[in-house]
Amino acid sequence: MRVLISADMEGISGVVHPAQLSPTGADYARGRMLQTEDVNAAVEGALEGGATEVVVNDSHWVQRNILIEKLHPRARLISGSTKPLGMVQGVEEADVALFIGYHAKYGTPYAVADHTWSADCLADLRIEGRSMGEAGLNAYLCGHFGVPVAMLSGDQSLEAEAKALLPHALVAVVKRARGRWAADCLSLEEARKLIRERASEAVAGAGSLSPLAPPSPCQIEVELVTTEMADRAEAVPGVVREGGRLVRFEGADVVEAFNAFRTVMNVASLHTPF
Repeated sequence: MRVLISADMEGISGVVHPAQLSPTGADYARGRMLQTEDVNAAVEGALEGGATEVVVNDSHWVQRNILIEKLHPRARLISGSTKPLGMVQGVEEADVALFIGYHAKYGTPYAVADHTWSADCLADLRIEGRSMGEAGLNAYLCGHFGVPVAMLSGDQSLEAEAKALLPHALVAVVKRARGRWAADCLSLEEARKLIRERASEAVAGAGSLSPLAPPSPCQIEVELVTTEMADRAEAVPGVVREGGRLVRFEGADVVEAFNAFRTVMNVASLHTPF
């Protein structure tokens, strides 16, 4: 059983503030260590559940966060960006995926660091009319390669979002958000025990799971934050403007649509701050 662990940071145990999330933050070094140790707990659980190979894809910010010198010795690390499949790079060679340290989508109340994609231009992402966050988008990408998402970790809002799309996936709730930058956190010992147990159970039972089947062709709608962002986005070939801030486009499959989405994000992010 080959396991891919996609590791973000906002949903990591004990992480509650931007100072822990950004390379310029005063607590970023601690954030990196916390992320690495949550990942190690997931690796241990995956191995206990029957994994024969574990690949960890660093999926946060500049994607060079996980401390390889502290990483579990049985895991390989995909580090750095930009990668063709982004947060799920390596999924094409996996049998099952685990999403560690994930977070809820932009606009979710009581969710640590709620956002959808690492861009200040994005208000909402919809696939075939359904609003979703990074967990949903990445689950569809995994599904394209026939890989089910068996387990996630994060806060209670991430759990609710994931269960709506992936009802059979297990979730380790390591903290309960009380605001965007506040949470009631489990002790690190308890949080990592929970991650390990959920990962073990998820990998052991992965053979009975079906991947989330993405639509084909795949239509994406993107609601941007300002009209200028849409001005820029509609210049991308294949993009149709639907309103002041809403654009849509389509791919033959979810991977093609994902590539178009990243292009739209890159172009819209060049907006004039105001």
